[in-house]
This record gives sequence, structure tokens and C-alpha cells, in this order.
Amino acid sequence: MAHVQRLSGGRGWQARYRDADRREHARNFKTKRDALRWLDSVTASKVRGDYSDPRAGRATVGELAEIWFDTTLPLKPSTRANYRSLLDTHVLPRWSEREVGSLTMSDTGTWVAEMSAHRSASVTRKSLGVLRQVLELAVRDRRMAVNPALGVTQPRLPMTEQRVLNAVDLQSLAEAMPTRRDRVLVLTLGWVGLRFGEAVALEARDTDLLRRRLRITRSATEVRGRLEMGSPKTHAARTVAIPAFLGEELAALMAESGGETAPLFADVSGSMIRGTNWKRRTFDPAALAIGLTPPPLRIHDLRHTAASLSILAGANVKSVQQQLGHRSATLTLDRYGHLFPDELDTLGDALETLRLGAPADSGRILDHSAAVIEIGAGL
Repeated sequence: MAHVQRLSGGRGWQARYRDADRREHARNFKTKRDALRWLDSVTASKVRGDYSDPRAGRATVGELAEIWFDTTLPLKPSTRANYRSLLDTHVLPRWSEREVGSLTMSDTGTWVAEMSAHRSASVTRKSLGVLRQVLELAVRDRRMAVNPALGVTQPRLPMTEQRVLNAVDLQSLAEAMPTRRDRVLVLTLGWVGLRFGEAVALEARDTDLLRRRLRITRSATEVRGRLEMGSPKTHAARTVAIPAFLGEELAALMAESGGETAPLFADVSGSMIRGTNWKRRTFDPAALAIGLTPPPLRIHDLRHTAASLSILAGANVKSVQQQLGHRSATLTLDRYGHLFPDELDTLGDALETLRLGAPADSGRILDHSAAVIEIGAGL
């Protein structure tokens, strides 16, 4: 039910209605027309299915953020750690005490603009993404009608050029490593294209050297100083190919390992190596020693190198997708499409060959534009 009544003393009009839970809501207006218009808007929102309880909108962003964060428990520990960091560092300091029902798109847009002036585009976009997910929970809970973090203009991510090594530089980098383990790890990353966490999680049982295959089923991620074991990034196991020389290198390394379930790339204590320490103590000095810096060479650049070498060897898109563990061939093309050979000249030559080899009476088909003009002239 809804109705409008005049306030005592003629000081305006009050609009009242009851929601589905029989709770009464009221709001005062200067004119009867404004009161009726507000009631009409409430009725329309109920019909559309986007009605939100004004009282529910009084919950703060901080309160809902903790509820939302609890829903991320099924995600990977590294993802949750990133979300927690973004919440504590960028989102909650600004919005913790703000009622969700009071947020507007201009509020979030101003915040994004201010962040862009002091933070990187990546951090700004990720922080907005976290706020958007918190407010989306508020929308689903009917605490607000629309998400004011949607449609906000975001800073563009800078274009970063992929750095790839040729086969000679990759071998030089491997030879500059201090131990056999480090050398084979570089070769595995640079020729096969595993993510670092996938490589260090490899065990002897994951190898099939007779068929020259590796089975990728796990990935190790460093989260707040601790190594967390989980599934690969796409949550899907995959089998990848290795060249024969790398199979021999892995066989020699396995002979020194501690058994079927021991990490192939273990440190001196037999534990999995940590990417942060390995890069600083081993990878960076080796890259510097052979002149691969500046700019600093990243471990992930070896993954780009592997993609480049596979394409140079003639691998098709689907093979590269399988090797790298991308969700789709579209993602592979988006990242490495520029490395595939340009086939436009080949296409042009093939079309010319088709025309030259066409039957003599197909000229009227190939020269269809002239036929159209002749027909048109006869109308």
C-alpha cells in the first residue's frame, strides 16, 4: 500500500508505503506532486525488479567488503592475497565508513581520477575492480539499485613490448647459471614456456622422457612469504612437449633428485625454490653477466621466448595454446599473433594462381563487374 497525506500545519506532504516485509517507509516533500512522483518511482522499481530497501543501503562499504571477501574463499590463495591487499591499501581507506546507498558514479569516478594521478594504471584498475565486486554484492542483496562503479572511465594500461630471446642468447643465459639445476630450469622455461610456478612444482613423476612429455598438474605460488601449492592458472592440467636435448638434461637432473615426488628444481635443502630469491640471487646476475640488461630481463620473458621459438619452429596456434596453457586460441593470438608469419603475400599469390588456372569460359564470372554494368544498361 502507498498513500500521500498532508503534514500538520500545512508544511508539506508525506509519502508512505510498505515493502514486501510489511515495513513502512516514509519521505517528506514540499509538494503533493513531488510526493506522488516519488511513490511512482518506487512502484516502477518494484515492477522492474530493481527495488532496493533504503534502510539496507545504510550498510557501509567496509561491512560489505568483509562479507564479499569471505565469498572469495574458493579462489586461489594468491588471488585472495591480492584482493586483501587492494582492499586494505586502496579501497577501505577511502570508502570504509561510507554507506553503500549514498555512493554515486561521480564519487567513484573522482576517486579513480585521483588514484590515476598517484598510482599506476594497473593498480588503479584493479582497485576499481575490487570496489565494483563489493558494490555488485550490494546490488544483488537489494541494498542499491545500480552499481556506481560500472561505466567509470579507467586509465589505459601502457603498451609493454614483449621481450624475447633468440636461441643463442637463451643458451648463453643458461650457461651463465651457477648450477645444473639453474641451467636446466632456464632451458625449461625458455623452450617449453611453463609459468615459473608450474616449473618449480614439477616432480620426477611428471616426466615421460620416452615420449618427451611433461605433465603439468600443479603450480606453486609465493603468498606473503609462504609457498602455496595449487592447480595451474587455468585450473586445467595439460601435457606439453619438450625437445630431445631437454629430455637428456632432465634425465641427468632426475638422477640427482630425491625420488619420484621430490621437486626437480629443489634448493640445497630439497625444497622448492622461491621465485623472488632465485631472481635476485641467480637469474639477475646471470642476465647482467652476459649483457641482457638493461632493461631488466624478467623471468616471465622466458615464457614469451618459448612462444616465439615455437612459432619460429612452425607450430600452429592450437599447438602454442596447448603448450602455454591458455584458455583459448584467441588469447594466444591476442598475445602472440604478431609473431606468426604474415601470410598476406601467400594469399595474394594463391588468388593469382587461381585466376590464371581458371577455365576460359569463367571470365564472365571473374569479371562480374562488367556484366553488372551491361545488364544495368539494358534496363
